[in-house]
Amino acid sequence: MSQDTKICIAYIACRLISGKRIASLCDLSQLEEVETTSLLDAAFLKEFDEKFADYMPGYAGDCTYKYTTGNGNSIEIFINGRTFIVHITDTAAYFIGNVQGDIIYLYDHDNSAHFKYRILRCVEEEGKQLEERASAQSQRKQETLKKVEQQN
Repeated sequence: MSQDTKICIAYIACRLISGKRIASLCDLSQLEEVETTSLLDAAFLKEFDEKFADYMPGYAGDCTYKYTTGNGNSIEIFINGRTFIVHITDTAAYFIGNVQGDIIYLYDHDNSAHFKYRILRCVEEEGKQLEERASAQSQRKQETLKKVEQQN
């Protein structure tokens, strides 16, 4: 499986378990930062987020989700607490993992390989940062206008 596929699986599991929409994460095995918008499957993740926009995360017990994209690819996700199993339908590939805080552990059963990702930024955090910057700019603009008015 490609690195993009594994990161998409980590993203989806994290989204369903914790509710976090990851903007970027670090592949700790390669010490490499990955922006989710740069993934080949970024459209898949956007479509997934739109479908699960109202989903309320929590400590699910024995929940199974099936997600099929517009182009027909399907995955089945089983969640129990913070642990997950993902099966890519019509293949022998499946992944086991868990989410612990900002760390996502993933085991690729097909290739007997372990992966570990750290969440660096979430979409909500980026949105808050943009709002804070816009608010600060607006405040500076208002202060400048007041100073100009006082000088006149």
